[in-house]
Amino acid sequence: NSLEQAGTVDIGSVVNGVIGAANDMDCFRFKATAGQRVIIAAWAERIDSRLDATLELFDPTGSLVQLNRDWDGHDALLDYTPEVDGEYVVRLYDFQYTGGAEHFYRLWVTDGPYVDSIAPPIAEPGTKQSFTLYGRNLPGGTATKWETPGGPLEALTVEFEVPAASENPELNWASPVRPAEAVFDGVDYRLTTEKGTSNPLRIARATAPVVLEQEPNSEEGTAQAVEAPCEVAGQFQQLGDVDYYTFTAIKGTVYQIELVSQRFGLPTDPL
Repeated sequence: NSLEQAGTVDIGSVVNGVIGAANDMDCFRFKATAGQRVIIAAWAERIDSRLDATLELFDPTGSLVQLNRDWDGHDALLDYTPEVDGEYVVRLYDFQYTGGAEHFYRLWVTDGPYVDSIAPPIAEPGTKQSFTLYGRNLPGGTATKWETPGGPLEALTVEFEVPAASENPELNWASPVRPAEAVFDGVDYRLTTEKGTSNPLRIARATAPVVLEQEPNSEEGTAQAVEAPCEVAGQFQQLGDVDYYTFTAIKGTVYQIELVSQRFGLPTDPL
């Protein structure tokens, strides 16, 4: 329950625990080396727990060096690259200092891959397609412009054969399905490396040909031409990003234009 009582874990471990009572705190100690990018992820809401996980990281001198909550829903994530070798301690507790049997968690301490997002997030079933992963500790990945406390996000292009719908009828996802996401079928993807396997990310099944966003398309005069029916996969690249698309419409034909972003579990409010 204190930094001095911290239990010892190895990098590459998963700890299963419970914040069993109000004001309960769990502390874990691990050894890390300078330059080793360490990811510490708390899974609680994502495994149907009532815990509002908060994570704090202390360096070998006992100084607080990083704190996080509400990274993915109410789940927390730390991304830290030590400047010195030594023992570091992570402390986990409920943000409202509540606890009980329903406040269970899974704590992942790793220097392996962690994937934040995948583009495109959709694919036609039964096809082999290239995807760009954005995350941390991606072998062969290149640094992006997006900075995090532990360093820039990395980008890595991979190829993945998306199963046909008939090969994946039961949708056995490893990650939880929030109510807003329940309208989409799909398949989970994980990146496998020498240092372990990443967290799962869902690729939704497209029901029409997939078109990738092509920049520049941020003004009406540079609108990207698409052909209906299709599913366009794009990104909000920076603050205030606007994307324009144009298509040829046939008189008397009814078109449905639907924007999906928040329903992928993303912190967006698209218009």
